[in-house]
Amino acid sequence: MAVKRPVRDSGEIDGGLQNRTEEQMPQALAPTAAGTQRRYDVDWLRAGAVFSVIALHSAVIFSYGQFQVKHTQHTLTVDTIVIFLSLWIIPLLFVLAGAATKFALERRTPGQYSTNHVG
Repeated sequence: MAVKRPVRDSGEIDGGLQNRTEEQMPQALAPTAAGTQRRYDVDWLRAGAVFSVIALHSAVIFSYGQFQVKHTQHTLTVDTIVIFLSLWIIPLLFVLAGAATKFALERRTPGQYSTNHVG
């Protein structure tokens, strides 16, 4: 039996604050068992990093360096973007993976986490 406790919603869509029970909220917005809410900033950083990886691999064709497929025309702007992304994307993805693991371990035991992710 679920406990019906009121949850404050920011009401960004309709502009006002509304009291809703957990059953009335979408699952992604409902608080978890530990009372924490989903971190959408981490989700958006992860999505931006993945799209940046796609942009990096698309731009590397137009930059100097060793790559299997090359275009004859090179620009300094694309080279700068490729160098910047290649230096920061992988470390950013590791930091985001660590943050996701930290948030997951706040809600689960290490045994539950490893069972969920390994097996």
